[in-house]
Amino acid sequence: MTVSFYPIPNFDQYTKPEAQNVIYNQLIPACEKAGVYLSQAGNHNSHDPMHLLHWIPHTNHYWKMKEQRSLLDVDRIQRCVASLDLYVKPTKSFINSYALKHYVEELQKEYISDGDLTAAMLIKGYFAIYQPNQSGLQTHCFFRAEVVDPVHIGD
Repeated sequence: MTVSFYPIPNFDQYTKPEAQNVIYNQLIPACEKAGVYLSQAGNHNSHDPMHLLHWIPHTNHYWKMKEQRSLLDVDRIQRCVASLDLYVKPTKSFINSYALKHYVEELQKEYISDGDLTAAMLIKGYFAIYQPNQSGLQTHCFFRAEVVDPVHIGD
């Protein structure tokens, strides 16, 4: 399953209410339409027994967090969007969102959740590709992207 979203230039410069409206009125519904229930932990529709939170979207928890606009961290997404071009570039090969999140954390010197990174990548125009598992879609997605060698940042 592929989730796509249109790139939003200068998303990092939106006010927090504007950014929240984009995320909760456009991005989250686009993900849900594709069967992906995005939160900080990743896809809630994974039913992955290894997933620590093991939230299933038809439980009240996901919908309550969505209503409270607490599924994702908007400030962290905006900071990530602002710097992604320094650390990530499109490529033909794939990288797992969980692995990518760790690279970005290391380069930014700041924690970022898998879901926040996925939202930032979608806002930058990358496609999120979710593989099926036995009972739904995997928690983490793949992007056609690679990490820029930090030694060559700015080249």
